[in-house]
Amino acid sequence: MSLPTGLGAQLGIKLEESFGTYKAPASFYEFDSETLSRQQNYLTSTGLRAGRLARPVGRHKPTTRSGTGDVTMKVPTKGFGTWLNLLHGETVTPEKIGTGTAYKQIHKLGTTWPESKSLTVQVGVPGVDGTVQPFSYLGAMITQLALSCDTGAELMATLSLNAKDVVTSESLAVASYPTGIASLDFTGGKIEVGSDTLGIIPSASVNLPLALKVDRFGIGSGATAAKPLPNDYFTPTGSMNMEFKGLTQYEHFTKCDTVKIVLLFEGQTISETNKETLKVTLPACHFTGDTPQVSGPDVIALDWPYEAFDNGTEPPATIEYVSSDTTL
Repeated sequence: MSLPTGLGAQLGIKLEESFGTYKAPASFYEFDSETLSRQQNYLTSTGLRAGRLARPVGRHKPTTRSGTGDVTMKVPTKGFGTWLNLLHGETVTPEKIGTGTAYKQIHKLGTTWPESKSLTVQVGVPGVDGTVQPFSYLGAMITQLALSCDTGAELMATLSLNAKDVVTSESLAVASYPTGIASLDFTGGKIEVGSDTLGIIPSASVNLPLALKVDRFGIGSGATAAKPLPNDYFTPTGSMNMEFKGLTQYEHFTKCDTVKIVLLFEGQTISETNKETLKVTLPACHFTGDTPQVSGPDVIALDWPYEAFDNGTEPPATIEYVSSDTTL
């Protein structure tokens, strides 16, 4: 019998061979929370009928359905490349660095879309009777990856998903986890804005949305949607909360300067001088700004929101992930 609370929960995924066709999960992740749920639509037919004051139960029926929600986790030092691989349409193979056991993955975002990539995501939800019920989300695709980090905390990832269908008929996969797994945190973090000398940054975030049309239902198309298609531009955004140090960052806002932003998080050394790493590079950003304001005797701080664009020569966003993973 498993633990009858969230302590007994599990999350596993597997890349599908065919969109929406179940694959038994093979990669499992520690996670903090999830909000995945079945979205069920209904049609209630009514018509005026002498003497009837309520809707007839026999003409209320389910129509279309899908699965949506978020998975929130601390960015792990192993296995996260499987998720990053769903943000683009390229084939990524980890490349060995040096002669040790460190491998680098480079994921380029905003130049291709993940046309042939979808997941089976299975959440094991424990009941109070100790039975873990498997909820399998088929044809799951990422609609946004949000990364954030605060002082005193780990680097967090929120993965927003849309799934073609949700079933409970598949068996619960047997969970197994990588050995020696850890998470990245604020102590190994570094933020770069061009060549600026920055003040203290208590928190930072970046949002990487994939604009997909997920409601592709039509007459006679059945209860589940067709595969999502891209329907808008790739528009990364983010924000930094920082101490006010001078006019440099403020003038980036007022002058509409194009600046390169890098968010770097490093962990332990894997081999030689190569460390566990997640690095996000946004080569062409504009700050959407704000004016520093004095609200009391404390250190002046402000939020610096920004947007990322395509400079025509580099991907709008690139994520570099260094781990001991030899495959995705």
